[in-house]
Amino acid sequence: MKNWFKTVIPRSHWRGIHPYITILCMTLTTRVALAISPYRQAVSDEDFRLFDELFVEKTLPLYISDCWQGEHMAITERAALALYGQPLSDDEDTPTALCKFSFDKNIQGYVITPNLGTLVLLNKKTHQRLANIESYGHLLSGNGDEGTVDTTQSWILDLNNDEEPDILRRSAVTCLSPLIDRKDCGTETYSAEVWQHGQFIHDRKISQEVLKKRYRTLMETKGLTIEGRKQ
Repeated sequence: MKNWFKTVIPRSHWRGIHPYITILCMTLTTRVALAISPYRQAVSDEDFRLFDELFVEKTLPLYISDCWQGEHMAITERAALALYGQPLSDDEDTPTALCKFSFDKNIQGYVITPNLGTLVLLNKKTHQRLANIESYGHLLSGNGDEGTVDTTQSWILDLNNDEEPDILRRSAVTCLSPLIDRKDCGTETYSAEVWQHGQFIHDRKISQEVLKKRYRTLMETKGLTIEGRKQ
């Protein structure tokens, strides 16, 4: 077996792929460990209630920035069971409850920190966190670097009239000086993620013009410009 491996994969190539194989093995080991971890606990109705009542109720359409208004509660050790299925470890930042909204009759949406604007969907009956949500967690961001500012803002609303909430996101690049040599200065892009078959899916059929018009209309209802400034 060892000689076969060397024949199929030359030593020079093996040295290059060895780190990636090591990382893959570590990843698989970690996932198996999490799956069989004896510390994972079932979430009781009481634990879920303690988690749910920490959040401020919001209605749709929801401008994500509104979740930061008012006072917020830290998610307690016991309430964290509803989110993680196990207690927080000592080296984890304490998450903060921002706001919640009703997704449908079975699902409740929660916006939490850390990780600005992380959206978590939990099943109201089973208290289980649904899959394919973490990759769509960043709904709000603002990063500056050498005279440029990259921002992301989002709305949660029903985009395709199927009575289920979707995500409308605007990302923009602002350059603070005309001397900055960056091709995407002053650009803005819009994206839509629609809820289908239990997950968010990028909808590329909706044009940028349509998404921008919808986004602008939503911002005007709040008395804001499309960039988020007071009109």
